[in-house]
Amino acid sequence: MGDEQSSNATLNGDPLGRKNVEIAFEAFFATFVFAASVLTNSIVLYVIRRNSNLKTFINKIIANLCVIDLVETLFIMPLWITNLVKGRWIFGKVICSISGCLFVAMANATLYSLLLIAVSRYFKVVKPQLFSSVFERKKNRLQLLIALCWIVPLAISSPPLYGWGEYMYDSQSGLCAYDWSFDSLNLSYMAFLVITQPSPYIICWCYYKIYNTVRKNRIQICTRANRAACQNAHNAENMCIHTTLGMACVVVLCWLPKAVLIIIFAAGKRGLDLPLMISSYLVFLTCCLNPVVYGMMNPQFKPALKAFFQKRNSDSRPVTIVGSLASQTDYQLKTLIASAGRHS
Repeated sequence: MGDEQSSNATLNGDPLGRKNVEIAFEAFFATFVFAASVLTNSIVLYVIRRNSNLKTFINKIIANLCVIDLVETLFIMPLWITNLVKGRWIFGKVICSISGCLFVAMANATLYSLLLIAVSRYFKVVKPQLFSSVFERKKNRLQLLIALCWIVPLAISSPPLYGWGEYMYDSQSGLCAYDWSFDSLNLSYMAFLVITQPSPYIICWCYYKIYNTVRKNRIQICTRANRAACQNAHNAENMCIHTTLGMACVVVLCWLPKAVLIIIFAAGKRGLDLPLMISSYLVFLTCCLNPVVYGMMNPQFKPALKAFFQKRNSDSRPVTIVGSLASQTDYQLKTLIASAGRHS
């Protein structure tokens, strides 16, 4: 394999020994991901900005998630695409360290934003009586939480800039990333990252509790209420399942391969060029999928998106927006339970 790459590199000048058609395909798909990310995140941000009814607590966090995705898209992806075309890093050591730090920071900022969305939805559905006191009572609570979604990731991704490990170019993924080799210095920083990033576990717990609450209410309603109320409860449960599965698929399918490959690579396994390259595409693909799953698939956004794509003037013809997914589910279940009580 190495001899074949050397031969190809001699023929076409590519350091990785790729054929021109391979380079063109990789660059085209990466450019497509870049364009799709800019488009989807910009649409969600524009829709939230133009519709006052969309400026809810949870939707403002979704808007923050879109901003994080755009920062990653605009500042990291162009370097990545250039590396795919050139087959090597051409921007110098300093830019490599900064871009590696920013990449790790934005990955963590994404997880913290998803954590904030999950926790707020948990309180909205499971503990609705506490939602206002926890998130809305203090005027600057939301701004503080969003600021922490940026400050904490930047803080925990910066130690390699000061000597605790190192950011370096990885030709297999086309990115500047942390040196994940298994030595004492790197292992200590890996442990630090794991300790400071509990988001995946808390997110899973929150959505499990949300689903469990919806399911229990559905069972109670179907036991006591009429068929129509039971069907509405089933619809609420299905909505919860579809939303939760969509969110889980984005995180698991796009981030888990990268995490597994990093561990395998750090343990000394080589010959992972293709899997590492694909995992990089999947990681950047989350920048396109996040606004779709958290924004465009949300029933709250559908009327506004329909108006946007139909090029209606939202100032002259205001769009009527229904409540957010968490609010809808909570309100629907409360209404159905009350109805069930009247029918019992």
